[in-house]
Amino acid sequence: MPTFPACTFDTSACGGGTCGDGVINGPEQCDGATNQTCFSIGFDGGSVGCSDATCSFAVDNCSKFGWNPESLNEVEALAVGGFSPDDIWAVGSNGRATRYDGRRWLSSPTNVTNHLIAVWSIAANDAWAVGLGQSSAVPSLLLKFDGTSWNRVLSAPVADYVDVWAASSNAVFAATSANGIQAFDGMTWSQLGTFNRKAIAIRGSSINDIWVATESDALNGELMHWNGTGWSSATLTNAKIRFIDVNAPDDVWVAATTPRLV
Repeated sequence: MPTFPACTFDTSACGGGTCGDGVINGPEQCDGATNQTCFSIGFDGGSVGCSDATCSFAVDNCSKFGWNPESLNEVEALAVGGFSPDDIWAVGSNGRATRYDGRRWLSSPTNVTNHLIAVWSIAANDAWAVGLGQSSAVPSLLLKFDGTSWNRVLSAPVADYVDVWAASSNAVFAATSANGIQAFDGMTWSQLGTFNRKAIAIRGSSINDIWVATESDALNGELMHWNGTGWSSATLTNAKIRFIDVNAPDDVWVAATTPRLV
């Protein structure tokens, strides 16, 4: 009986198909030199290469330095603060809080429904937040994170809190709209000097260098400064202050709007 050769595909004229053959095929992103740039594949700068082992883009030298959106697990953020790149808090509407650990955001229950309008973090087990008063049934409050959970600061005086800043766990300062600046020394609360302005923001570089932005008339903004013994004022002409930040005694920044003159 005659025999016949096996009926198979003749692949002698085929080429490519393997990483390292210099031809991009199949799932390969590159094979050998590439004309792609870090910018063209979604980064902000740097030089892109091609991995000889996997024929995929080598992005070790690529970097991101622009603004990038973050998913906050359904938190409508109103404030953000942290003490390190891998420990950041975002707080917001209806008592929502979420924490960034360097890789992802994780929700953290606060057990309050106040809109959280300010947050300041001193350490992994020491963060503070301000809850906006919404009604007589939902008054303004301070919250503290102890490393495990958020808890209402019941020892804090009753007041309409607007912001919080701390130099250390034994030097916490909470600004209010009508009850001055409340200071916590690790044990008790007391009012910091005589302060009769309506505060809107507080920041400092030390316990002897604290700045408070206040709500003033429509044309000028007023800053109050605590030097360790008393308050003094400074006026910003034609500037309605919205926020303040302090890096050092000679490095103070203010965000303000210019009122429209009619």
